[in-house]
Amino acid sequence: METTRDRHKVIYMDKIKDQIKVLLDQGLIATGNSLGTVLILKGDLTMKDLNSGLLTGADGEAFKAALTHPRMGYAPDCWSAFATRTKDGSEFDSSQLRDAIIAADVQTVIICDAPAQEAFRNAFANELADLPDLLDALLAPGQVVKVLGMRVLYLDGFEKSLSFKEQKAQRWKWLLQIPELKEPLG
Repeated sequence: METTRDRHKVIYMDKIKDQIKVLLDQGLIATGNSLGTVLILKGDLTMKDLNSGLLTGADGEAFKAALTHPRMGYAPDCWSAFATRTKDGSEFDSSQLRDAIIAADVQTVIICDAPAQEAFRNAFANELADLPDLLDALLAPGQVVKVLGMRVLYLDGFEKSLSFKEQKAQRWKWLLQIPELKEPLG
């Protein structure tokens, strides 16, 4: 028997899907589960990202392996990814990017690279300016920062780090700070 909570959940999920669809029509490049709990932001787009889909390369495989690792605890379909640039290479408008991130309603945002970090900082400038710690406000690499209830982690060149053992290990340590959050009453 369907409960009121079930009906509200369907309405809420439909609303999120509708908001994301509007942003896709405005040029947002996205992939993954629009109802996931993790959002990956990428600004340094490769030809593979543009032609085959966002995070279809080594970085996507690395994220899938990391997030589903037992120490992280995420389900394989718990994530989505947004590009901070459009297919023509222009920056996605910061207010639209903000709308997209808020519409995604995620618990955690992982920022892959410097262009995505800058785009996030522009989109959430007021909230970051209000943070008491300067390193948090700047989104320093490896720092987990709370912004509007979301955990935000900047990985500083994630895709490039995969080619270097020590850098890759450092990114793994940073990722271990953001395991899946379990539902409090779940």
